[in-house]
Amino acid sequence: MKRHPFIVLLYRKAQRDNTFRHALIRVIDSRTVFSVRIEDLYPMTGTPQGGIVSPILSNLYLHIVLDEWFQEVLKSRLKGYAIMCRYADDWVCAFQYREGARRFYNVLPKRLGRFNLEVAPSKTKIVSLMQVEINRYLS
Repeated sequence: MKRHPFIVLLYRKAQRDNTFRHALIRVIDSRTVFSVRIEDLYPMTGTPQGGIVSPILSNLYLHIVLDEWFQEVLKSRLKGYAIMCRYADDWVCAFQYREGARRFYNVLPKRLGRFNLEVAPSKTKIVSLMQVEINRYLS
């Protein structure tokens, strides 16, 4: 049976826990679970919905695709500070300068698109924290 090669590669890069890695590979390689074909539950793209491995694989995938890229590539190209706080597949970024936020906002869909991911436009926006505080004070 074919493994999810990219996910396994990401896992090898992200984790040094051999026991956990082997257990994860066994789950992915298993052919049947309670007489259900694993191919029906675990497609070759994405992660299985509702599966116990799904959040783990998603987190590892985003760690490489987003977290490392933000820390190692994007931050070095910005002026001022930039931080990202991620929980599962949601994240918030803060930038010292609006230009950094704009740059991230413009390049993020391209970065995620390279890995067959996309940004939810309804959840994605640039907000000035300064303006939020002014509005809160005036309300």
